[in-house]
Amino acid sequence: MKKITIIAILIAAALAGCNLEPDVAPMPTFIGEANTTIAELLAMHTIGSEDSYDSIPIGSNIIICGYVTTSDEWGNNYKYLNIEDSTGGIQIKIDNKALYNKYKIGQKLYVKCDGLVLGDYRKLPQLGLWANGSMQAIPSFKTYLYLFPDGAPMGGFNPIEMTSIPNANDIPATNYNRRVRLIGATFVEGGLATFSDPGAATSHDIKMADGTTITMRTSNYATFANETLPLGTGDITGILTRYNNYVQIVINSPADLVGFTAPVERQTVFSVNYSNAFNEGWIQTGTGNPWQTMVNNNFSGFFVNPSADEDYYLISPAIYLDNTTEPELSFTHRAPQGFDPNTMMCFYTPNYTGDVLNFSIAAELLAETHRVERVLVDDDLATQSEDDGGPGRRGTAAVVAVEKICGAAAEAGAPITEVRDLGREVVSRSATLGIAFEACTHPMSGLRSFDLEPGEMEFGVGIHGERGIETRPVT
Repeated sequence: MKKITIIAILIAAALAGCNLEPDVAPMPTFIGEANTTIAELLAMHTIGSEDSYDSIPIGSNIIICGYVTTSDEWGNNYKYLNIEDSTGGIQIKIDNKALYNKYKIGQKLYVKCDGLVLGDYRKLPQLGLWANGSMQAIPSFKTYLYLFPDGAPMGGFNPIEMTSIPNANDIPATNYNRRVRLIGATFVEGGLATFSDPGAATSHDIKMADGTTITMRTSNYATFANETLPLGTGDITGILTRYNNYVQIVINSPADLVGFTAPVERQTVFSVNYSNAFNEGWIQTGTGNPWQTMVNNNFSGFFVNPSADEDYYLISPAIYLDNTTEPELSFTHRAPQGFDPNTMMCFYTPNYTGDVLNFSIAAELLAETHRVERVLVDDDLATQSEDDGGPGRRGTAAVVAVEKICGAAAEAGAPITEVRDLGREVVSRSATLGIAFEACTHPMSGLRSFDLEPGEMEFGVGIHGERGIETRPVT
């Protein structure tokens, strides 16, 4: 017992005599100076039509210096970091998924470029290695040979402010991989879409005040991927990049978005299954079915290779808006910068106007090979209007009479002009006024098309059971 007691006293005395202090990592310091600007480095490589590179010879002693502008802490930047000096920016590929632990935003970083490769991926300048025909990352265990943090992370440059987006080839290579701030930007799908789809990185269009556009690219692994894009107009700070002829911006986190409005909860009532769109009611026009669908990690949508002398229409199936308020339609395009969006038109129509539009398109197409005559049924008194520029009266009950009478005449062998004149005669002698004391039930939703209180009637109900022009008391 005495022996154990002495040992315990000696240990206690030893612990009491220690002056314990927390370990503090030494401040990183680089011994040397940069001898090349990033702009001068970029000038050593010419970007071509395909991914390419130029080796930086060992012994060239090229050293650049810049401040870190990206972080993978939020999952939106994967295995690379960006630095910039006062002349330009460069992306450095590194095989490490947690770079923010060592290279924080604002960290001054020296890079010894000897033995590395200066190249490009889809025309975006990069620094790294080259293998198997493409740019590759610097192995994490070799970064000590090339990357040297210096001092505390507290430096950087003001972002380049942009109010308009030039064509990709009109932006100097030195401006890519730099921090920019988009002034007066609006998300085309604000309040409707999330930053990224679950299955793949996603691109969203941003519209500037002058109508030019830029794409924001977000990884599906970003911590904010499932958040909804904000509404309104604001400023976006991020890294300017490109993918061939598309100008893009990549943010670190939603904190880079300033001045926007928080999205309100909304419900999507219609979306496109591009994998099976033409079997689910989508109709196309044009010689040889020119519209096709594309589904991959970069883009899902319709695409067409148009000719200069033909219009190509893409017509959706009916979109049911029962029991919805303030519906919004949004769509994006992936045309290169410089594309004039005014050459692409979107028409939305109520049912009866849609019939006129769709049948007019069909008639024009059929007229190339067949004799075509038209009969417009417009017997609805409720939609009578003095406005010559309006859509005109709807076709209601007389539609059935015209189809039956004209169909019988055609089956009997009457000439097409006679069938046409007969149909127009029936229309001229027809008038319909639809009244409902109770709404019909929609076959898909199981809900009534509209609600009526006791003692009310709906005046001017349409052929599809849609609401009329007004609700009146039953007298």
